[in-house]
Order: sequence, then structure tokens, then C-alpha cells
Amino acid sequence: FLEGEQRRIEFNDGSVAAHWRVTEYLYEVDYSNVWDSETCGLLQADDPALLRDKRVYGLAEMFLIEDLKALSVMKVKKRVDKFVTPSYLRRPQLCIPHLE
Repeated sequence: FLEGEQRRIEFNDGSVAAHWRVTEYLYEVDYSNVWDSETCGLLQADDPALLRDKRVYGLAEMFLIEDLKALSVMKVKKRVDKFVTPSYLRRPQLCIPHLE
């Protein structure tokens, strides 16, 4: 393959950080949510927090990596659970005046 000869892979679609996470998954069977562009040698910013795992899921679907899809769904659920906690929910009595 040309990539093997040149020791370089080019991706035209998707987020650089998401591609990095997919590659990290292929080597480590997990991926981190930490993106240090200087360490990676790339000058692109990370994806917004709520899009990171969704973009990884999209790439996993494109590359047919079922285990990575499942992992990214699990991470999305964890992230959503972190933002939606009981402290953000209101009691029904406070929302509906006639129940008070």
C-alpha cells in the first residue's frame, strides 16, 4: 500500500481528533477524551466535549468496528449522565402550579 511506503495516512473527512481516537482504540482497545495537539504533533483543536464520542461512533460505523461503536455509545451515555443529574431536575410541584 502507498500508506505503508510513505508511512503516512491522509483522511479527507471527519475530525482529526476523532481519527486519532479511532487509531488509539485500535492499539489500546480504548480511547481517551484528552487531546493534546502538541503531543500528537498536530495543530488542530479538539472536538467539543459533547461531540467527541459521537464523531468516534461515526467513524466506527464507517470502518465497521462494532466494538468501538459500543464503547462510544457507552461513553456518550456516561457523559450525558454527568450533565443530567437529579440536581438539575425540578419537582413536579414546582413546575405545575395547581399541584402546590
